[in-house]
Amino acid sequence: MPNKTYTTRWLEEDGYRSNWLVRNEKLLELFDLKERKPNQSYHFIEYGCGPNSPFSQVSRKNTNDIVHQYDLKSWNNETRIIDLNNVEAFPTANVSVFSGVLEYLNDVESILFRAMLASDYLLLSYHFVPQLTLNDDSLYLKQVHSRVSDGARNHYCPKEIISITSKIGVISAIDIWVLGKTNHLLLLLRNFKLDK
Repeated sequence: MPNKTYTTRWLEEDGYRSNWLVRNEKLLELFDLKERKPNQSYHFIEYGCGPNSPFSQVSRKNTNDIVHQYDLKSWNNETRIIDLNNVEAFPTANVSVFSGVLEYLNDVESILFRAMLASDYLLLSYHFVPQLTLNDDSLYLKQVHSRVSDGARNHYCPKEIISITSKIGVISAIDIWVLGKTNHLLLLLRNFKLDK
């Protein structure tokens, strides 16, 4: 079995699942319910779009919005190449979307901080380590082993993700999305500058 902690796995089409579309629908719903202003168009950037570009697919209902796609590989003529673990500055957007991406980054806090400098909002998902496992070494190590087997490079519980993101922006909305036995924290962050 190949070591999935190498980012080269994301260069292959079979590394992506079609059921991630639902997670992106939930993220867009958070934005639509809490921050979208009527009759305003938004520029979104979907990071880690993969061959299916799930956020771009679900955002098509808002015909005034623009979505740009970024990934390690150019999947089509619309995908721009970016390596989030080696990016200096982020392109500007109203909303930067990181769905199913944060788990595979080397320095989540630094990347989100720099992305927020170029954004009004961040939409995030994070497959977290359950808080209950933190008091049981055996359960915790099983969780980490499972995550490493899936390629994760960091292993935060919900409390840690909330602590990190609260320093980067205002948590405007929060939810949980369940896929099988995994729980994903969904967050909408608003740039502090919008409150001034």
